[in-house]
Amino acid sequence: MKVTEELKELQTLAMFSNLEPAEFEYFHNNYPDFFPASFWVRALKATVEDGVQVAPSRSALLADAIQIQVRLAWKSGFPAEQTIGLIGAGGIVSMGQLTPEQKESRKLLGFDTEFNTYPYQRATMRLYSQPWRARYCSHCGKRFVALEKKTIYCGDDCNRTARRQKQRATWHKHKDEWRPKRKKRGK
Repeated sequence: MKVTEELKELQTLAMFSNLEPAEFEYFHNNYPDFFPASFWVRALKATVEDGVQVAPSRSALLADAIQIQVRLAWKSGFPAEQTIGLIGAGGIVSMGQLTPEQKESRKLLGFDTEFNTYPYQRATMRLYSQPWRARYCSHCGKRFVALEKKTIYCGDDCNRTARRQKQRATWHKHKDEWRPKRKKRGK
């Protein structure tokens, strides 16, 4: 199958949803434009004891919260409310990427700022319109994007491993029937 830009965006969203905290920096470095830059800014949470702020504690990325929302949407099939929340989280940016006609129509409507679309927003919208693509691998349990409705494994490795396990289980179940009985040698 031809890998399109749309499919790459869907697969990147699936990859993001499966990230461990230590992998966020790698993702950000390799997919810098997938999310708005603000998603990668750390927000310090203050620790308060007896009503007095002691020190900033764990810092969190907005990307952490977005990942949780993506996982929840994945689990529930990308319902409208969660999809709109994820898409809207991208924020408002400058008027730089619109055509002159789009800018003029936005001004006529009273919009003085515009929304920039990010790949994660397009991928989220595609999964809203095609929720059957948002799957969990039947072997390893990771989230993945299905190319066809019948796809149940995230890739060839899981497919091959699951097939071998199924063949092995079938063999052990039926080996006495399938293996010819040997005659005993001896006295």
